[in-house]
Amino acid sequence: MKRIPFIIIVFIALSVIVNAASSDYGDLSITLLNQDPDPAHPGKYVELRFKVEKQGNEQLNNITFKLEAEYPFYFDASDTATKTVGGWKGFSGDQAYYTLYYKLRVDPDALEDNYTIKLQETNDRGDVQIVREYNLRVNNDRPEFVLGNLMTSPTKLVGDTDEAEINVELQNIGELDAQNVIMSIELPEGFSETYGYSSRSNLGTIQSGNSKTATYYIDIDENIRGGTYNAKLVVEYKESGEAEYKSKILFIDIPVKSKPFFEIVGIETTPGVIHPGDEVELRIDINNSATVDADATSIRVFKESSQPFDFDDKTDYIGKLKSGQSGEGLLKFTVDSDAPAKTYFIDLEVRTIDGDDVIIQDKSIKIEVKDSEDNGVGLNPLVYVLIGAVLIIAGYYFYKSRTKRKKSRNK
Repeated sequence: MKRIPFIIIVFIALSVIVNAASSDYGDLSITLLNQDPDPAHPGKYVELRFKVEKQGNEQLNNITFKLEAEYPFYFDASDTATKTVGGWKGFSGDQAYYTLYYKLRVDPDALEDNYTIKLQETNDRGDVQIVREYNLRVNNDRPEFVLGNLMTSPTKLVGDTDEAEINVELQNIGELDAQNVIMSIELPEGFSETYGYSSRSNLGTIQSGNSKTATYYIDIDENIRGGTYNAKLVVEYKESGEAEYKSKILFIDIPVKSKPFFEIVGIETTPGVIHPGDEVELRIDINNSATVDADATSIRVFKESSQPFDFDDKTDYIGKLKSGQSGEGLLKFTVDSDAPAKTYFIDLEVRTIDGDDVIIQDKSIKIEVKDSEDNGVGLNPLVYVLIGAVLIIAGYYFYKSRTKRKKSRNK
């Protein structure tokens, strides 16, 4: 019986030694207490609180934490990634824990998802680095816009079109209604708004899961070539309960169909200098500078009643002009005998067929009428040479004849 107390004493001593040995260490346990708000929202702040506890009696020095926040989270001037705690000795106990605090900004375009962040811990125990991972939730409870259908009138847009109608569907796929929605279109070169504010559409409220259509009226330049043109859409809106406007940029492609495009590359009249009363042949060289062929091409002249010209036929048929090919139109007219000398601008219409469409382009040329007395102007240079030669010869014979007469008188 005397040996039992001895055994108990030995057991107790061993327990004390073991416990003392087992407490001779130092580690940290870190728990994410909460994120506020949960879930986080795009464009907003989220606050993180970690509970840091220490186990073991061994002292830890130079304790430092660094939060590795990747997209869609980032730090701004309100907080920093690195926090230094310093030294910590002994167990933390129930109340002696450390609260690690961070404040992050969520990217405005963040999608709804669970994202991983990493917390790195270092201390003086051989520069030990421990990395822990935590999940943060982001919920996209706000308006989110995408483009739907694009419809135009006319269905096929071509150059030299006025007041073309463009309808763009704007869909709200977010979880929050968008209020006071205004969508404006910024047009590329070659396009312009038909009238003031026709490039701006007020859509009002677009509820979550619904859409509305913006209508714009634009003019397309006559010199524009076929292709796809990129236009920017600026969506301005308010979220429910907020006074500040937000904006989002979207892009659309405006298709323009190729069509025949004509350029006047030459004008020739016979006679070269036109006077009142002349009968004139007017030759007009036209080039199809587009990438598509032009069928059944013709020209037609439009004369103002005040202009002193009488056309035999106001239309001439040229025929098919392939891409890059030129053709000639011939028009004949008579100038009034009392026509004032001046430069006249005559309007032309070039008409062609492009598939099922009739393409019409307006052009303008100038015709100059000289005074009746101004017959020498514009003669061929060879005429001047011949006239000069005749005058020289005549002068020579005149001189010889006069010399002979003087000699005969002297005798």
